[in-house]
Amino acid sequence: MKNYLRALTLKWNRFKRRSQAPVPSIISASTKLKGDILSADILQIDGKLEGDIHCTELIIGLNGQVQGKVYAKNLSIYGSLNGHAEADVMFIASSARMVGNVLHKSLAIEPGAYIEGNCIHTPRADNGAKAVVTPLHAVNGLNK
Repeated sequence: MKNYLRALTLKWNRFKRRSQAPVPSIISASTKLKGDILSADILQIDGKLEGDIHCTELIIGLNGQVQGKVYAKNLSIYGSLNGHAEADVMFIASSARMVGNVLHKSLAIEPGAYIEGNCIHTPRADNGAKAVVTPLHAVNGLNK
């Protein structure tokens, strides 16, 4: 019944598309994909993806697995991400597994989330260009 309601909601959103309500592209749990994805809308990964992703909003579902670089305005991780991630707003759930460096403007991490890597706050310059990021080991004097 839950899947039926979800499908019905997606169809309704497609019907109302004139109101500019974005409908997510979904990589289902039974799908394995190799390659890069470029999207201007919402992308939800419930399957396995090996490649880089550039999108406005990315949701990695509970069973979703992504291996590669992720660039998104909004990133929510419930499954696993193995690679570099850059996002303005990032949420890492307690069920998530993140291995790699994270560059963010805003970050929320639930207790119990597994993170292996550096989380670096990077404010953007006024002209939209990225600020220069100094490696964490250089800032802390760890390269002795």
